[in-house]
Amino acid sequence: MNNKAISLSAFIIVFFVGLLVTYTNLLPIGGVGQAHAINAALSVTPQCSGGSSGFSITFTVPDSNGGNGNNANGRWRVAPQSSPSSPYDSGDLYPAGTGGNFLSTGSSASYAPGVTYTVTLQSQFGVIWLQRNVVALNCATPPTIDFPSKQAYTPNGATLGGNVLSAGSGTWGSRGVCVGLSANPTTGCTSTTGTTGSFSVPVSGLNPNTTYNYRAYAENSAGRSYTTNDTFTTMANVPTGVNAVANGQTSINVSWTAPVGGAASYMLSWCDRTLSPGCSPSTNIAGVTSVHSHTGLTCGRTYAYVVKSINSAGNNDSPVVTATTAPCTSIPTVTLPTSTTPTSTTVTLGGTVTSNGGLTQDIRGVCYSLTSTNPNPVVGGSGVTCVNESTPNTGLFTRPVSGLTPGSSYSFVAYAHNSLGNGYSPVGTFTTPSIAPTSVVTNAESGRTSYKATFNGSANPNGSQAYGYFRYFTTVPNCTVDSGGTRVPSSSTLDFDLGSGNSPRTFNFTTSTSIPLVPNTNYWYCAYARNSAAGAGSPGTSISTGYRPFTTSDGGVSACDAPSSGNLTISEACTFPQSDYDGVDAGGGGTNNTGTITLLTGGYVTILPGQKIARGAYITNGGSFIIGNGNRGSIRAGVWLKDSDNDGAIDNPIVKVVSSTQPAGYIRRNYAYTLPTYNSTTFSYASRFYNAATNSPSYLDCNSTNSNIYRYIDTMVVDADGDGYKTATSGTTQCVGGTQTINGRTYYRNASGAYTWLSGGAALGGGAADCNDSSAAPCAPNSPSVSSTSQTSLTINWSASTGPLPATYSLFYCDRTANSSCTPNIQIGGTLATTSYVHNSGISCGRNYAYLVRGTNGSGTSPDSAIFTTPTSSCASIPTIISPTANPITTTGATLGGTISSDGGASITQRGICYSTTQSTPSLTNGSTCLQDGNTGNGIISLATSTLSSSTFYYFRIFATNSVGTGYSAVSNFTTNAALLANGSACSAGSQCSSGNCYVDADNDRYAPSSGSATCRANTQIAGNDCNDSYSTINPGAGYSISARPDNGTYDWNCSATIEANTSAANYCNATGLPNSWYSAAGCPAGSYVGGLYNTCTSRSAWSLPGACGRPTAFGPYWGDTGTGAYCSISNGYFAGATVACR
Repeated sequence: MNNKAISLSAFIIVFFVGLLVTYTNLLPIGGVGQAHAINAALSVTPQCSGGSSGFSITFTVPDSNGGNGNNANGRWRVAPQSSPSSPYDSGDLYPAGTGGNFLSTGSSASYAPGVTYTVTLQSQFGVIWLQRNVVALNCATPPTIDFPSKQAYTPNGATLGGNVLSAGSGTWGSRGVCVGLSANPTTGCTSTTGTTGSFSVPVSGLNPNTTYNYRAYAENSAGRSYTTNDTFTTMANVPTGVNAVANGQTSINVSWTAPVGGAASYMLSWCDRTLSPGCSPSTNIAGVTSVHSHTGLTCGRTYAYVVKSINSAGNNDSPVVTATTAPCTSIPTVTLPTSTTPTSTTVTLGGTVTSNGGLTQDIRGVCYSLTSTNPNPVVGGSGVTCVNESTPNTGLFTRPVSGLTPGSSYSFVAYAHNSLGNGYSPVGTFTTPSIAPTSVVTNAESGRTSYKATFNGSANPNGSQAYGYFRYFTTVPNCTVDSGGTRVPSSSTLDFDLGSGNSPRTFNFTTSTSIPLVPNTNYWYCAYARNSAAGAGSPGTSISTGYRPFTTSDGGVSACDAPSSGNLTISEACTFPQSDYDGVDAGGGGTNNTGTITLLTGGYVTILPGQKIARGAYITNGGSFIIGNGNRGSIRAGVWLKDSDNDGAIDNPIVKVVSSTQPAGYIRRNYAYTLPTYNSTTFSYASRFYNAATNSPSYLDCNSTNSNIYRYIDTMVVDADGDGYKTATSGTTQCVGGTQTINGRTYYRNASGAYTWLSGGAALGGGAADCNDSSAAPCAPNSPSVSSTSQTSLTINWSASTGPLPATYSLFYCDRTANSSCTPNIQIGGTLATTSYVHNSGISCGRNYAYLVRGTNGSGTSPDSAIFTTPTSSCASIPTIISPTANPITTTGATLGGTISSDGGASITQRGICYSTTQSTPSLTNGSTCLQDGNTGNGIISLATSTLSSSTFYYFRIFATNSVGTGYSAVSNFTTNAALLANGSACSAGSQCSSGNCYVDADNDRYAPSSGSATCRANTQIAGNDCNDSYSTINPGAGYSISARPDNGTYDWNCSATIEANTSAANYCNATGLPNSWYSAAGCPAGSYVGGLYNTCTSRSAWSLPGACGRPTAFGPYWGDTGTGAYCSISNGYFAGATVACR
């Protein structure tokens, strides 16, 4: 077919189709009902939106080419499949050929989950082009719950809860908690009312001291949601069998039995009810066991105790028990030590016992001792003698004492004894008088020469300190008189010490060579003795019974009185008697003796002015010559003193040689060769002796083999570098040489010739040792330390160690958290003149920093100090505490708690509660009462206190402490309940009464009327409203009836819901007790009950029956009759006619 033919065919087809469409669109669309749309589109997807079920609808309205012949507008519509004529939602009209996408959640009604809905695409005239059947989704969401909470622990329960953040979109169910021994419990659940927000649920029936798992939950039709699992521990039960028993005067034993379920630990709390009557135990002793001995108490006092069972849930206090320590007793009290005037060997001592200490006294007495031996005598003391008596008597007493030492000072005390020990008085003293010595004997002289003699005697001190002496005479003496003659020794201070014994003691004195005896002369002498209290000639002096004569020999007048020939040996101090030439001499005056003078030990010869001695040789064998001041005397020979090392200092020991020529190794000097006053001009051969009027030489050569050192100096220290600081030695006596001034200080030469010795008193630094004695540079400072630490600041301190001090310092640091082995190399602070630096830049919390310090002075820089490492404070904050609670609250207590939501990044060291009636922000530091629970860590904290006052307002806060500090909860408060009322007290609620029962009950039948004044009652109330509170027999009943005609005597008239029989019809007038019967009601006064009917029956409309409590109520329907029409006799007020039926 050619193209023309094809085109013609197509034109013909299109033409006829257009005629058909046009014809179709011209038809009434409503009549079409449903048409087939070619280019219509409809897709439906069920989905959820905001918890609601909906449909996502995408559509296209067909045009005339697709079956919408007249291009009618179209829309979508949604209706239940079961009720297509009741659409829930529909879209706007869209022109033919257009469409869109919409989310339908229902406009007239919401889509029910699981229900099938028909979605149609139809014309504005109702012609349905397309339809889809879809099922609505279930879009409900379960609740959201978080923050499990726990508080108010008891041994058998706790208050648990959570916070419902969202109720979800499903139908609400319930909320509550589930508790179990295993984690994530789903059973053991307890529910409560409400929907969103925080809630709590009391849970009971648990075991004491047991750890439980719990979760809070919330549920709706979409399901149940839980919080995370948490745990809590129920409180331990109260300890049982608590008992307190005194154990003497200072301790009480407290015992108890562990409760069922046990406890983590126990705490004993106590108070002194003697000091504070009625006090509640509040001083705690932690960590006690089932028996505790409370020591350190005071005798005769009553103490109160409670034992607390403790675990993480808090404390549970036992009832208070008390015990009283044994009565106060003590050792006896003794005062007023007394003594009579003592004799030389006796005295009467005593005292006063003012108290036996509350115990039986068995002994009292006195103790004494020589004060020099024991100034504080006690029973059994060193050198102590006690004299006592067995008696329980108190008061003043005395005891005789004998056998004392004359002339002695004694200390004494009075004492008394009981079972606790000895009580002593203050110390008293007395002194026995001395007695004169006895048995004084003058014995024969000895050592007699031409110029002296030794006197001998003996005496008995007779128990007192005594001294001996002599007198000599040139005529026969009277020895009974202590006077005259010449006393030997001349002064009593030099008398011979005889001691204080009780037996004879010999004594002697040699006459003075300064006042020599006369040769070939008769003498007499007497011995004397005196005690310590007596002077010469006093009553304490005793004399001998006789004298001793003697005659001096012929000879010299002193040891220096030289013989005319031969040698002279001198063994005592003396002076040559001649004024010019004397001694062993070869010319001049005196003698012509050329012998040798030998000076033995003790032989000291004083050469007087003008005297010249020793033309021959002399030998000093321990003795010496002394030349008087200004003396021109000389020795006729050279006196040479040995100086082995030729340092100008005389050897020690001294070696002397008398020679006309100088021997090798000797110098022509004596001890004080440096002194200026010498006698060297009279004779060319005179030796140089020191002038006796000047000081003697202060040293001899301390080292005769070394010429560098020659004298001893005390407290010498070594300072080799001359900086004034010693080496690490103590000052000692050293042999040193000459001096040199270095840096203004005097240094002494050592054995090697160097000037290294320094006087310890001249050393610097208070005697600080030099760390380096070869340099004056500073020593290394002491290792740094830290005195203040925070998260971003460290205060570093140091000090100079020893030796030369630095003038300035340099401080270095490094970060050992970054490099654990770093050496401090970063200088901070520049050049420092102080020994402290606050390092507060470039450091961070929770890191370790290392420090060292160097010192500098004009001579150099010190070595480094030791490295010191210290951390900054941890990167933490104080703990965070939320939700302070007070529940339950009682008259004298409350359980306070909260939640530690964060430990601040550092371990909690203590936590607890603080409360106060005056401090509006209770804390650990402002005098508030604070309790700790003994635990650490986050979570709920709960502590119970039972020592509060009733009807009192309290502030409280929860606290927790870590290394950074103490965090507190917000301040909360509570008021304790009023004190409970006794039975019979007026009340308005049962919580006010100690019995818990508060109601109106005038007739004491335990039924309460609807009004009246309530009081606290011992018994619980019976349910029901009392119909008559004046009669205990008229009570509310469960139901009321007349079972038959009243004339048969049965009627429920006392509100007890029972049918009571009274065939005698005697007590129906029960309000007054007057007898009446059904047929004689006229005997009852108006207003009374007549057989259960009120006696005002004047018409049938006034008939009434007893109400719920026996009061008349309008009766209806009215009682009927049996056909006679008689209901009530208007005139009589009672039923008339035997045919009346009362039903």
